[in-house]
Amino acid sequence: LAPELVIKQLTTLQQYTVVCAPSTTQWGGIEALKTDMNSYIDDYRQKRDFVYDSLRDYYPIQKSGGAFYSFFEVPMSDEEFIQKAVKKDLILVPGYIFSDKKNFVRLSFATEWETLKRGMAALVELAKENPK
Repeated sequence: LAPELVIKQLTTLQQYTVVCAPSTTQWGGIEALKTDMNSYIDDYRQKRDFVYDSLRDYYPIQKSGGAFYSFFEVPMSDEEFIQKAVKKDLILVPGYIFSDKKNFVRLSFATEWETLKRGMAALVELAKENPK
């Protein structure tokens, strides 16, 4: 509830700030499209391959097809596995959030190399401590 003039002005404001991208954002988008992303793509590809190569002998896993996540099966319920992972300073997302699977986890490899290496070492340790 507001005076008609205020409603009209707020409607205009809403239409040009929510419905359409502001012109400054559009200009920023044009500049972003000029950015060479090859080094980022290569880094993510290397990290994806590193995760796959590190875990394939221990977990049923497939290479990610385009995301910076791996989704793989673990030898117990996802919640139980995640509790064990947390004790090794590793954070994973339970698979039940993304599917009806109760023994899968999602791992993001969008992180620094040292963090990723520590995470892979922790997952290998967990596999050896909890064979299927």
